[in-house]
Amino acid sequence: MHQTTMLSIALAVGLLSVSVAQEVRERVRAALSYPPLVAEARADFVFNAALLERVLGNEPLEKRIARLQAQVKQKPDDADAWLQLARAYEKRSDEEDESVEQTADSQKREAFERAATLYRKLLEQSPENPTLIARLADALRGAGKHDEAQQLVRKALQIDSNKAEHWEIAGRVAEDIAVEKILELVLEAAMHDTELLRGARPFLREASTAYEQCLQRAPDNPEAMHGLARVEFWEVALFAMDESSPTLEAKLQNLQQRVLEFIKRSPQGIEAAMMTLISLHVINAMIGDRFPPETAEQLRKSTERLWRAIEAQVESTYKNADAPPRILMRLARVVLQDTTEGEMTHERFREILQALHSLEPDNMQWRLGLIGLDASQAKWDDVERLARESLQRQPTPEIHHWLIVALDRQGKLDEANRAIDEFYRAFPEDAYAMLFRSLQLMRMRGDEAALAQAGELIRAATRALDVSPDDRRWGYRESVRAAHMAMTGKTDEARALIQQVRQRYPDIQFAERVAQALTDQ
Repeated sequence: MHQTTMLSIALAVGLLSVSVAQEVRERVRAALSYPPLVAEARADFVFNAALLERVLGNEPLEKRIARLQAQVKQKPDDADAWLQLARAYEKRSDEEDESVEQTADSQKREAFERAATLYRKLLEQSPENPTLIARLADALRGAGKHDEAQQLVRKALQIDSNKAEHWEIAGRVAEDIAVEKILELVLEAAMHDTELLRGARPFLREASTAYEQCLQRAPDNPEAMHGLARVEFWEVALFAMDESSPTLEAKLQNLQQRVLEFIKRSPQGIEAAMMTLISLHVINAMIGDRFPPETAEQLRKSTERLWRAIEAQVESTYKNADAPPRILMRLARVVLQDTTEGEMTHERFREILQALHSLEPDNMQWRLGLIGLDASQAKWDDVERLARESLQRQPTPEIHHWLIVALDRQGKLDEANRAIDEFYRAFPEDAYAMLFRSLQLMRMRGDEAALAQAGELIRAATRALDVSPDDRRWGYRESVRAAHMAMTGKTDEARALIQQVRQRYPDIQFAERVAQALTDQ
C-alpha cells in the first residue's frame, strides 16, 4: 500500500512537471514574433568629399583613386599621376577604423614622396621649369616638408606668375603651414598665447593672396574657392581664440561676403560655403567652451545668420536649377539641425535621402536609410514597399530582414513566413537568416524535431554572429536563444539569460515578451 501511494505521488509530480513545462513552452511560443534582429536601421549618411563629388556629378572619388592607381601601376614613372593620386588620397575622408586610417595616411605619404622623387628627376633635365618646380613643392607639402615646399613655390612664381596652378599650389603650401601652427595651439591648450597666434597669421595672409591670384586667372577653380573659404574660416577661428570681439565681427562679415560671392559663381561655390558653415558649427561645438561666453554666443549667432544668408543666396541664384545645388543645401540643413527637433528633422532627413536615392538608385546606403527612417516611425507599409522594391534591384540580407519585420508588424504572418523561406534559401549561411528560420520553426511547429533543428540553427548563428554583450545585436541573439531554452525545458537557464539581456537592454521588446512569458503564472 505504501509503495503504491509513493508511486502515485511520484507519477503525479512527474505529470505536473510535464504539464508546467508544456505550459511554459506554449506561453513562450505564443510570445514569439519576427523582431528586428539588427542593432538598428542605418538611417544616416556621412557628409564628406566623396559624397559631394557624386552629388555634383563629378567622377566619384574612389573611382578616381582606382583609375589613378591603375595608371601609376602601368606607368610607375608618371610624376603627374602620382601627384594626382596623392591629392585624391588627401581628399578622401578618414575612416573610423584606426588601422584603416593609418593605412590611408601611409598610402598618401608614399604617393607624395614618390611624386617628389620623380619631379626631382625631371628637374634635372629642366631645372628652371616653373610648373615642375611648383608641382614638386606641392608633393613636398603633402610629405610634410613645408619649408622646402615654400621656397620652391616662391621660386616658381618668380619665374612665371601668370599660371593659375602656381598660385593654387602657393595657397595650399601657405595654408598648410598656418593650419599646422593653429592645430599645435589647440593641442597644447595655448589658444590665448598672442605671440603664437600671430605666428600663423602671416601664412594665412599669404594663402589668401595666393588663392585670390589663382581665382583672378581661373574664376571657377574649385580648389582655390574652397581654399579661400577655409582661410577666411581660420581667420575667424584665430580671432575667436584671441578674444578680439570687434575684429572677430569684421572677420565674420568678410567670411559671409566671401562665401556668398562663391555661390554666385557655380555650384562648387555652394560646397565651399557649406563646408565653411559646418566648420564654424563644429569648432564652436568642440572648443566653444574654451572661448569667453560672449565669443561663443557671437559665433553661434553668426553661424545662424550665415546659414540664412547662404540659403537665400542659393534660392535666388539657383531658383530654376537642376537638383545638385538644392540637394547640397538640404544636406547642409540636416547636418546643422539638432536631431532632437522631432518630426521636422525626420521629414527633412527623409527628403535628403530620397534625393540622394534618386541620384543613386542602386546605392544601398540610401535605401537602408529610408527604410530605417520609416521603421523608426513604425511606417511598416512603407518599409514593406521599399524592401520589395530593393529586393527586385539588389537582394541583400539586410533588405530581406526588414521585409520580414515589416510583414510581421502588419500581421501578415503567411507572407512573413514565405519571406523567411526566401531569405534562408538565398542566404543560408547568414546569421539573421538562421535566426529567423529558428524562430519560424519554434513559432509555427514547436514539436521536438522542429526544436532540434532550431537549436542547430541558433548554434550556427551564434558562431556566425560572434559579438560581445556590449554589442546590441548580442541582446537580440540571446533573446532568441533564451526562447529556445524555455521551449526545450531549460526554464531556469532561460530566465537567467533573459534577465541578463533585460538588465543590459531593457528596451528590446522581444526580450520583454519572452521574459513576461517566463514569469506568467
